[in-house]
Amino acid sequence: MEPDMLVQMIMDVKNKGIDINEIAGDDDTTGFDRLKKIYPESKMIKTSDRNHVKKNVIKKLYAIKSQHKQLSDMVMNSILKNFSFMIDQNKGDVEGMENGLKAIVEHMYGDHAHCNRSWCGFLKEGDKYKHSNLPHGKDLTSDLLRSDLIKIFLGNESVNPRKLASLSNSQANETVILFGLDKKSYGTWSG
Repeated sequence: MEPDMLVQMIMDVKNKGIDINEIAGDDDTTGFDRLKKIYPESKMIKTSDRNHVKKNVIKKLYAIKSQHKQLSDMVMNSILKNFSFMIDQNKGDVEGMENGLKAIVEHMYGDHAHCNRSWCGFLKEGDKYKHSNLPHGKDLTSDLLRSDLIKIFLGNESVNPRKLASLSNSQANETVILFGLDKKSYGTWSG
């Protein structure tokens, strides 16, 4: 969303006497930073949008795809499914996010130290387990791919566990959700 549009929208809402305490959007903070200068006394916070975080992960996966034969569409879909599930399962839980980010990569390589019995087939079935979303049901083996996946999920600010634990969920068309301090009044705006 354009920063100027965000600023104008918030100003219009605040002029109606509604206090804003949360703005959910993409990771561009330009508009939010402008708002904090206009309303320095405001307690509003900015949360990241789940769809934008996921899109950033997809971009990073596509950026390394040509370098890794094992990173097929099937493997990418498995990674994204695991990532989405992990976010949903650990909403509000920073420690759960930290553990889940480790498990995303390790699980696919046959290391189940950070897995949870509620979703990990290996912890339930042991050696009989076959991955349902990986080629031929087998663990990934490429150490170079593993290294690049670790950089995406463990060495990247856009997938920071604190940020992931407090993600907001807006529509993919860049809807901004505004919550009033009383949590009873809120509105949305689509750009």
